Amino acid sequence: MDKDQMIFCILVTYNPDFSQIKATLDSLLSQVDEIIIVKNSNERFDFLDGNDCTAVSSAVHEKIHIIPLEKNMGIAYAQNRGIEYALAHGAEYVLFSDQDTIFPQDFVETSLACFERHTNEKVAAVVPHFYNENKKQFAQISVTKTKAVVPEIGKDYFLAHAISSGSVCPASVLKNAGMMNERLFIDWVDFEWCWRAAALGYKIICDTGNVIHHNMGDSFKSVLGRKIVVYSDFRQYFFLRNGFYLLFHSGLLRGKEKLSFGVFMLMKSVLYFVTSGFTWKHIKVFFKAVSKGITNRFSLEEEL
Repeated sequence: MDKDQMIFCILVTYNPDFSQIKATLDSLLSQVDEIIIVKNSNERFDFLDGNDCTAVSSAVHEKIHIIPLEKNMGIAYAQNRGIEYALAHGAEYVLFSDQDTIFPQDFVETSLACFERHTNEKVAAVVPHFYNENKKQFAQISVTKTKAVVPEIGKDYFLAHAISSGSVCPASVLKNAGMMNERLFIDWVDFEWCWRAAALGYKIICDTGNVIHHNMGDSFKSVLGRKIVVYSDFRQYFFLRNGFYLLFHSGLLRGKEKLSFGVFMLMKSVLYFVTSGFTWKHIKVFFKAVSKGITNRFSLEEEL
């Protein structure tokens, strides 16, 4: 890692498994200048908050800053509080992380090298390739807003969007493209930011040689011989609501792209019932999500 580059990590937590948090921190501490933990719930990190000071050294304490939110304000709100702190304290790059992501020890160095390979491009973010531990296979990458492919390992790809965990963004891009859309709360937050950055001429680059092993999805269900990720009704609500909002109100989808995305959301609507069940409870979740997304009648406050 170039020691002249100030790199901060933003780690958002929500009722985490503490052994996973420790593993995530262990994988990051030698790679970044500071880790900002934004707590979206009121758990205590005893190994950081003073009850068990022998668990980490004073040097580790100095590299970790905790922003307590005490309740779930949504991933976008939490990330924005971390971004504000990072920018105010001189960060030149920001690395985003989930609470259960374990990073290879050369992850940041490899990500910065990808920036160096593309100095002729306006790069909004460099992202890794994910190996899905649940499916025991490499994840697909999104080369357009509605088309995903299995890439050739070792190559760089331009993407339409990517999940935030593992993404490394220059501070200058965050200042120019803006922060995360807090109104979305969770789901599509990272994709919407990528689309906004792309509208300004920036590129998202996936370095498929920089691999993170990750558990993706809550569970799986077999549909026509394919493993389909199944999420909770809580997550499905935001996925559907925000997807239809982006389709009708974001202004980031145009022409054939908008038509393709509309078909995509209709397919996801059908899959919601296929994977979750056609019950009165699921019907209510579906119509609430779709109606709010289409009419653009929702706010962050209503989720709190």
